[in-house]
Amino acid sequence: MNPVTQSDDPLRQAFRAYAATVPAAGQTPPGSLVWMRAERRRRALALRRAQRPVRIMQVIGLLCALLATGWGMLRFGSLPPAPNPDTRFLVLLIAGTGVVLLGCWGMLLASRHPS
Repeated sequence: MNPVTQSDDPLRQAFRAYAATVPAAGQTPPGSLVWMRAERRRRALALRRAQRPVRIMQVIGLLCALLATGWGMLRFGSLPPAPNPDTRFLVLLIAGTGVVLLGCWGMLLASRHPS
């Protein structure tokens, strides 16, 4: 049996050909690009961290508005039919609560999109 030499070994030739292409394909990005991406990520995380209390208060405000709506509906819905001025008050209460709910919902949506 003849020993296999370097020039006759196809696997070794394939590895050498692959190794010759690796440095060109596996180059690292420039340091400035890596730094810029890391800085962008750091800023995004800091922004999310800073907005967390605002989001919590928005959710609490939305829950309060929902509770006020439910209370108003239970309170004024269980009473006998009221005269005209009380009906206007009920309509204004429901409309005002709806505006508050829409405002809270809009603030929640706006806070999720970075400007």
